[in-house]
Amino acid sequence: MSVPIGTTYSENQLQRALDAVARGEPAQTRVRRWRAIVEGLFAGKLAIGSRTPVDRYPEWVTLEVATGGFATGAALAAGPLLPHEVTLLAELGLADAECPRLALNRYFLSDLGLVRLFQAVASRHFIIELAEEAVLPTVAWLVVHGHADVARELVDAIVPLAHELRFYPRLDASSSPREGLVHLESAGEVVARLRAIPANLRLLAQHDTVATWTPFYDAAIGLVLETIDGPLPVASKDEAGGWLRGEHGQFVVQGGWPFKHVPAGWPTRVQALVDAVEQARSRRESPKRFSRAGEPFVVLMDALARAANSANGSTPTNASQPLSARELGRVRLILARYVATRGRPDAGIARAERAKQRAHATARTHQQIAMAVAERLAAHAPWSGVDDLDDVLNKSEARAANQTVVEEAPVATTLPRAVMRRLQRCVNDTPEGLIRRRVVRSAEVLAALLPQRTSQLQAASFDDGDLRALYAATYQAFRRRRSLLLLNLRKQVGIEELPWVAAMARFREGAPVAAQAANAALEEFALLALGEFPQTMLPNKLVKEFVALATQADVKMPFTEELAADIFMGGFSQKFVDAAHVAATHLSDSLYARYYRLDYQDIAKRLAAARPGEAAANTLATICAERAGEPLQTWSAASNGRIIEQELILTSHNLAVLLELPGMRDALGSRAGELARVCYAWTLRRLQLKGAAGHAELHHIKNAAYAWRQMVFLLSLRESELPAFLTEAHALLNQQPAAFAQAFRPALQGLQMAVIAPQIWLAHQDPAPFLGWKDTQRWRMSAA
Repeated sequence: MSVPIGTTYSENQLQRALDAVARGEPAQTRVRRWRAIVEGLFAGKLAIGSRTPVDRYPEWVTLEVATGGFATGAALAAGPLLPHEVTLLAELGLADAECPRLALNRYFLSDLGLVRLFQAVASRHFIIELAEEAVLPTVAWLVVHGHADVARELVDAIVPLAHELRFYPRLDASSSPREGLVHLESAGEVVARLRAIPANLRLLAQHDTVATWTPFYDAAIGLVLETIDGPLPVASKDEAGGWLRGEHGQFVVQGGWPFKHVPAGWPTRVQALVDAVEQARSRRESPKRFSRAGEPFVVLMDALARAANSANGSTPTNASQPLSARELGRVRLILARYVATRGRPDAGIARAERAKQRAHATARTHQQIAMAVAERLAAHAPWSGVDDLDDVLNKSEARAANQTVVEEAPVATTLPRAVMRRLQRCVNDTPEGLIRRRVVRSAEVLAALLPQRTSQLQAASFDDGDLRALYAATYQAFRRRRSLLLLNLRKQVGIEELPWVAAMARFREGAPVAAQAANAALEEFALLALGEFPQTMLPNKLVKEFVALATQADVKMPFTEELAADIFMGGFSQKFVDAAHVAATHLSDSLYARYYRLDYQDIAKRLAAARPGEAAANTLATICAERAGEPLQTWSAASNGRIIEQELILTSHNLAVLLELPGMRDALGSRAGELARVCYAWTLRRLQLKGAAGHAELHHIKNAAYAWRQMVFLLSLRESELPAFLTEAHALLNQQPAAFAQAFRPALQGLQMAVIAPQIWLAHQDPAPFLGWKDTQRWRMSAA
């Protein structure tokens, strides 16, 4: 019996999840998912690598997917009833229904249910979290607009799963995003983040000390001072402010001695303090400096208890033995230092110091402020972003917290940075605005935002406003769907393959204005990604949005995703061939082609000689394998990674494709030098990161090489700036640690040779270009 694909990986992931639980980490969900995957694989219920890994579900069902694209076998629209479903069942008198989900699906297919759904869409009072939840609202729209036949086809498609899946949205909340604005998280998600801020145990201990134990200490000092006969003891200080010592090393103390007389009622007051301290210790653990043997407070309390017992004439025990001369001297020294520093506990200096400590310790903690802000934010619609933070912030409370001012456009407030950073995640703003706020700090996060904008652009081709809103919500929900691990160049399920989206598409007008807007947005987002994060290769999620926009704009642009080395099957699809042709058009005879020793004319000739389709794709794979010096169709992830890296180099991974957009070359070229310097500095930093080992370290090296490639591409757009760039690059490298600079210098010298002596560079294979999957040991040693 053959072992199913992915079994070893899944077993390893399950073991890692179990180990995490054993360490006390919250990994129970990971354990559940990977256990389901392993069991499903061995039971033959999962087909990893297929578009339909679960036989009983069609490809349009949103599956639960674990890391790496492994389906668990569960559908996200199935499972236990959600709170809003339970509420609705009670409202409809269906709480005892034998099959609750079927009962709700049937209700929404009734006349009353369809009207309710249509009104919810018309009023924008609905939330679609999963794409399947748009099915019955679509049916309602179709019926109201006289397309019952189309609605019937759609209902027929979902009937087999109506007992299990949720085909209706939430109707107890609404989300109506403003056009052009996006937010990273909803208000509800940020409320959860704020409430999850943990208490600072150190601050709580400090508060407890100032509120409870410091007053005890002052009381103990005061009680002992009552027993002094004569002037109060005072410790002397030297010129440096330290405690003065005598000839024989003893501390110099002047004044009387403790326990020389007992005031009236003194033993009773001592016993009251002893009882209060014991009661406090019984409620919670006391700080070490108030409980550890030898600490001043512990010494004082022991001395007070023994002195009080002696004054009461108690039978001598260990707890009432008279104090020795050494012990009396220790108590006297504690008193003397206290008096020298603060005076008596009830004196002005001591009272002022304690008041200052109380003010500092009792100031509202970050957790308390976060909870207060969370309560105010909870009053906003939980599924939407927030337009104006002033509606959330209670500035008088924030200022009372005495925090430093945080300036983050356009809102300035005195909230702690940790709270403000979380709060900014739900602000409605443009992508550029969220980058300025430092909410978006990577191309990956930017990619997560864009479906909100892309959905509006995609929906713009519908004339009907209700259908636009429904499509936009469906699009965003679909984009949250996690990709499956697919083999043999299979494509992920596209949104147009969803039966209800296909039904909507019949009413798409394809307005030229929408196409123009999509084209403009594509250029805007591309410049934003490359302009703000030039060191980062375009992530796959961003590429998906670019593909959607290009389709909407009706322009043919062969965008390609980064392939995973561990599942690469030794071949590429036709779009990679098309991307290679585009790269040859834009990058032939450029620094990029010279540095990576790319003979684009020969590559284009070889690709052209093969028939379009599988033959050309196989030729591309062969070229990449030859350049990598690796055999095709190997199960070595490292070997596959080197082949894939050559494909990324050859096609420039979408950079050349973006030059197909009008004005893109000029827009990027005008900032090429600036952006190339960002890439270079980032590369140097990334290679010197400490603490990474094994796979993590190799990941850093790979990303540094990818940033280097982006840099070379940008420099190719403005080769006139190369001399100045190289001068600055050498200067910056000289500022790095000597060992790293020595190890990295050959990479910079290789680039310089490709610039000033291209014929020599092209005629020799050594030194090689800086690659992420090859010669990694040099960088591992340099980063050590």
